[in-house]
Amino acid sequence: MWYPGVVTPPESATGRPFVEQVPTYSGLTMNHTTLLRFSAFTLPALLGFASCLRADDSIQVSWNELCNAAKGRQLLLVTTEGQAIQGYCLTVDVDGVSVGEPSKPVRLARAAIAKIQALPVGNNKHHLRALGRNLRGGLKQGAEWMFSEWAPLGIVTIPAVLGWTAASAPFCLLNDLVREEATPQTIQVK
Repeated sequence: MWYPGVVTPPESATGRPFVEQVPTYSGLTMNHTTLLRFSAFTLPALLGFASCLRADDSIQVSWNELCNAAKGRQLLLVTTEGQAIQGYCLTVDVDGVSVGEPSKPVRLARAAIAKIQALPVGNNKHHLRALGRNLRGGLKQGAEWMFSEWAPLGIVTIPAVLGWTAASAPFCLLNDLVREEATPQTIQVK
């Protein structure tokens, strides 16, 4: 309200002139609710699009590149009679392929092979469960060191194990949620 003859502080010549305050920080860095809303949409988006990142389960290679296409994985060869032979690819020539262990190779003619699959490497265990086992083992080792002459190492080990677990757990969980069971990769030869 304005009264004649009364000077208000913004009009005063002795007071500070009114200057609009400019915020020092941006709204995103100081507004935690915006960040929480952003992360609430990020995880479902990652889960939804992660299935698009899966590679095709079959590849096509020339016959002489069969061992290279196996990439050190075991091959499952099904013959035209239906017999399944499993082993590592040892050699390939024009007429056939040798698979098995180096001490006991099995030779198959090219014409006798109906289907070739490269078996998945590794285990299909849950990564979060494996992380929990590693956490338990690390904490046990750190606790044993705490009550021995290795106490300084135990003091360092326990927080390191907990930190590693906290940093790795979201990635293990994400992998377990979007991972499908590993299936053999079909190799088609030209």
